[in-house]
Amino acid sequence: MENLRFDERACFIAGAAKSGTTLLVSLLDSHPELLVMPQDTAYFPTVLTKYGARGRQAQFDYLTKESWTNVLFGFQAMRGRQDYADFPKKEFLETFERVAFDPANEKRDLLVLMMEAYAEV
Repeated sequence: MENLRFDERACFIAGAAKSGTTLLVSLLDSHPELLVMPQDTAYFPTVLTKYGARGRQAQFDYLTKESWTNVLFGFQAMRGRQDYADFPKKEFLETFERVAFDPANEKRDLLVLMMEAYAEV
């Protein structure tokens, strides 16, 4: 399994509202060998569907400025009690932007690149 690229061994959880995805993510987050994104991205209905035809810049802007993940990039939390005061927001944004627009990654999915950037910081 270690020989596979991140996007070949990753598991992404998606589901309808109130279907138990938050509970499942919380349970998986307690495992020390798993990387769990701390915020929901609504990736499939927004980035892939709503912003899919608008291009990579629009998708990147949505993830970093409008989605619930925006709190990880330095924006004010939209809901809940998230406290990311000690999270390296600027470094995460710079890392994600660098990999998202690297020509070598143009065919790679932004969600995968965001997770890899999160793992890096």
